[in-house]
Amino acid sequence: MEIDNFSIRPFFSHVFGLDHHYADGKLDRGKQLVEKIDIPSEKILLIGDTLHDLHVADKLGIKSLLIAQGHHSFERLIAESEYVFRSFPELIEKMETNCR
Repeated sequence: MEIDNFSIRPFFSHVFGLDHHYADGKLDRGKQLVEKIDIPSEKILLIGDTLHDLHVADKLGIKSLLIAQGHHSFERLIAESEYVFRSFPELIEKMETNCR
C-alpha cells in the first residue's frame, strides 16, 4: 500500500482499501468503514486519486482530498475539487505542518 511506502500510516486510525484495481465496491466498502469506526462524518477524510473517489466521499457525506499521482491528472482533479495535491510528499509536508 502507498500509505506504507510513504510512511504515513501513523497519521491514520483506519485504512480500508480494495484488493483489485477496479473501482467497483468503493461505496459499499466506504459504508462498511463508516459504520465500523463510529466517528461523526465531519471527522472522516477519504484520500483518493480519482474523481470516483471524490464522488464516493460525497455520497458518504465525508471530506476528501485527492492526490494527482494516480489515474487522473492534477488539472482534471482540480477542476472538480479544491483539495488536490500533486504528490504524496506534498501531502505529507502539509500534514506535518498542520499537525505541529
